[in-house]
Amino acid sequence: MQGSINSGASLALRMTGVAVVAGFLCGMPASAALSQFPTNWSFEADAPGTEYVDENGQGPDGWGGDASTAPGAMAVVTEESYSHQYSGPFPLPGQTHTKVLACEGSISNIFETYPVKTLFTNVTVDLMIKAGYYNIPPALDTNPQLAAYVNTAGHLVVKHAYYLDADEEPGATKWLVKVTWTELDHDPIPLGDWARLTLTMDYLSSGSFEDVEHFYTVALNGGAPITNAVAYVSPMLTGGPLGDDPTFDRGGSWFMTADAGGDNPEGGARNKWFTSIELQGAGSIDDLVVSATGSRDGDLPTAFDDWYDSWPLTEGRDGDDDNDGASNWEEYLAGTIPVNSASVFRVIAQMMLDGTNWITFMDGTNSPVTTAFRMYRSTNLLGTWEMVDGSIPRSTTGNNLWPDGSPPAGPAFYQPRLPDSD
Repeated sequence: MQGSINSGASLALRMTGVAVVAGFLCGMPASAALSQFPTNWSFEADAPGTEYVDENGQGPDGWGGDASTAPGAMAVVTEESYSHQYSGPFPLPGQTHTKVLACEGSISNIFETYPVKTLFTNVTVDLMIKAGYYNIPPALDTNPQLAAYVNTAGHLVVKHAYYLDADEEPGATKWLVKVTWTELDHDPIPLGDWARLTLTMDYLSSGSFEDVEHFYTVALNGGAPITNAVAYVSPMLTGGPLGDDPTFDRGGSWFMTADAGGDNPEGGARNKWFTSIELQGAGSIDDLVVSATGSRDGDLPTAFDDWYDSWPLTEGRDGDDDNDGASNWEEYLAGTIPVNSASVFRVIAQMMLDGTNWITFMDGTNSPVTTAFRMYRSTNLLGTWEMVDGSIPRSTTGNNLWPDGSPPAGPAFYQPRLPDSD
C-alpha cells in the first residue's frame, strides 16, 4: 500500500485489537493462491512499504482484506525496532526485530487446509502483537472458532463457548451451550507494548464428539496456558449423552471454540476446522507462525505430506490427480509434476550413436526426494531384467539422457525405475 497506517491504534486478532480471530471462515474464496500450511512470516526480508494487502483489499499467498469497510483494509511492512525476548520455544529464536506488518481494517489470511487439504493438527497460531485496547468487544461479521482482544485493563478477552449448568440457567440441560467473551487473569499488557500470543487449537482429542467440540488454549509471552473457571481441564470431556455432566470438567485451560456445541445459539455446526486467521482494527503484528504438531491419524506430517500439501491435490497418496497413470506417491518419488499429465516418469526416446544406446526418459526435481534413479535392461520383454546402472542423477530440466556404452548385440529394452523409498 502507498498510504500510511496508525500503528498505535488497536488491532484485533480473530484475532482483533490487535484483535485476533482464528478458525473457520465462511465463504472461503476459491483461490489458487492460498497460503501453504504450515507457514510463517517474519517480514524482516521485506522492503519497507511492501504490501501484503493493498487499498483494494488484494494480496498474495492467501492475504486479503475487506476494502468495503471504513477506513478500508491495508497491510504494509513498516520499519520498527523492538527488543522484547520471551522465554519458551519462540518459533524464530534470536530474531532481530526491525520490521513489522502494520494492519488496518479487516485483514485475513486463508490457508490450504481442510476441506481443501488434509488437516494436520493440533494447529498453533503464534505471533507477536502490539497491544492496543478495546473498550468493548469488537463486532465480528462471522462466527469464528476463537477471537481475542486486549481490553483497557490490559487483559486478554477471548470469545468461546461452554456448557451451562442449572445455577446459570434454571432448567438448562447439560448440553445447552452459551457463547461469551471472558476476561483472562494475567499481568497486564502495557498499552503499545509488544506481547507474544500463542493459540493452540485441538482437533484430535474430543473422541466421539470431535465433530461438534473443538478446544483451544491461550498463552502469553511463552508462559503456560491461562486457566479460567469456564475453561475445561482437558479437550476430552468426561461428559456424554449417557454419561457425566461436562460442567464437572471446568476450571482448566482448554476453552471450547465459539462455534462448538450442537445446541449453540450462534450457529454451532458440525465439522468446522481451521481455515484462516483474521486481524481487525489497526495495529501491528510480527513473526506470524502457523504450525501443526500432528495429523488426523495421529502421525506427524511426513516429507510426502508437506510435498502433497504444496500442490492442489485431492485424491490422496494412491490417487492420480492428473490422470497420467502414475499415482501421487509415484510422482513424489520421481519428482514429476502431479498436476500435469504430460509430466510422467517414462521413456520418451531411444537412439543409437557410434555404438552407444541413448535413452531419454522424463524425471524431475519437484519433490524433496534426491535418491538416484536406476536403469534396467532386458534382451527379451518376457525375460529377466538386469540393473545396468544404479546411480543415475536427477535432471533439473525434466528430461534425463542416459547412455548405454556397452549394449548387447541383439535387441535391447530399457526400463528406468524409481528409488524404493524417500
